[in-house]
Amino acid sequence: MTTSHENFFNNRICFVLSVLYALFVVYITIIPFDFTFSWSYIKWRLRSQLHIPFIYNNGSYASLKDTIQNIVFFIPFGFFALWSCTKLRRRNIFYVVVSGLMLSLFVEILQLFVRHRYSSINDLITNTFGTLVGSVCAYFLYSKIQVLGKIFYEKCKSPQLIFLLMSSLLLVVISISPFDVSFSFTHFKNKLRSCTKHFFSINAFDLELMQFMYYSIWICAFNLYLQEKNKYHGAVSMFFGCIVATCLEFSQLLILSRMPQFQDLVVAFVAIVFGTLITKYIKRCTPIVISILIAFATYNSFICHTLSPFVFADQWRTFNWLPFIAQYEISTMVVWSHFLDNACMFLALGFAHSYAKRSLILPYLFIALFAFSLEFCQGFIVDRYPDITDIMGVVCGYMVGRFVGTKVSSFVIENSSLPDLWEQK
Repeated sequence: MTTSHENFFNNRICFVLSVLYALFVVYITIIPFDFTFSWSYIKWRLRSQLHIPFIYNNGSYASLKDTIQNIVFFIPFGFFALWSCTKLRRRNIFYVVVSGLMLSLFVEILQLFVRHRYSSINDLITNTFGTLVGSVCAYFLYSKIQVLGKIFYEKCKSPQLIFLLMSSLLLVVISISPFDVSFSFTHFKNKLRSCTKHFFSINAFDLELMQFMYYSIWICAFNLYLQEKNKYHGAVSMFFGCIVATCLEFSQLLILSRMPQFQDLVVAFVAIVFGTLITKYIKRCTPIVISILIAFATYNSFICHTLSPFVFADQWRTFNWLPFIAQYEISTMVVWSHFLDNACMFLALGFAHSYAKRSLILPYLFIALFAFSLEFCQGFIVDRYPDITDIMGVVCGYMVGRFVGTKVSSFVIENSSLPDLWEQK
């Protein structure tokens, strides 16, 4: 099978993405740059890695969670690297896997010189396997993704669909973050037992407002999308929304730091009813209505997300200016999940603002200033730490949303009175 890159994918863009992702992998695995060049320390680190793969010297086995995370971490590199080839050939998979092996080996060697980072033969194997999985998927799914991309490109004429997709992505990410998944049956059994005991317990409602807004904006998007397709869209969206809320809540049984609660389900169900009632009185889906809903939910949710639990600390915590490393957490996946939380939160807002055709610089400055102000205030909150990573997530999410909106706005303008709406005062 030999396939040239046409239409939907650009191999030059994929090459740039693969290089950027490789640089990101190197950066994320050697922060906080606490290097040491002590030969005795390096020899001790090397000696400690001489063990059978996935079985440590003390007889313990490698963590399944860490193994899966390492595999997933290198899958995007395999995708982008294979798509960066001029033509898709099976032998290119071998070259991509070798490049993934070299990248992983380079990272593991660097980690020998970094304190608080640990080189491992397990990481080398799992990272290489992740590259293989990514490249194989890219090879066999290319034609299918090409077709899906063209279908999605045609469907982009509907702003309601984009609104629904972005709000769905936000809902899923917020529900299962920080992605510390555990597939241990023992852990699942213990958590299920704990869930049955504390399922009906009531906690503080500081974050429930944020969850209420997420579900409200999602069910609004679902109703707006179904309005012209099903006259019973209200009942359909409420029924489907309750099923989705239940599934997302109980999926937290697989998340180490999350616990399903009846309180969260009640908040989700009330939000679903509330969102359905709102869209019942929206006779026509206009960009202004969508933008108001998105802006209200985004800004209020980010305030709750950033300043919760709204309890002031004795002194202000210093600002962390080093991206993707938190003052309280070394785990790459947990820190990365916080970045995704904030990015997804501002995706839809960037998409909505793309239709305004206003200044390109001022919105970014306002969003960055808004995020920085809240992060600065976060230094006065108990158990919260101001971090540049959160601001980067906000700006990147807004930028991606605006980019997507710019790409599809021409289709929307041809099929709506959008320019006239934005000129109204």
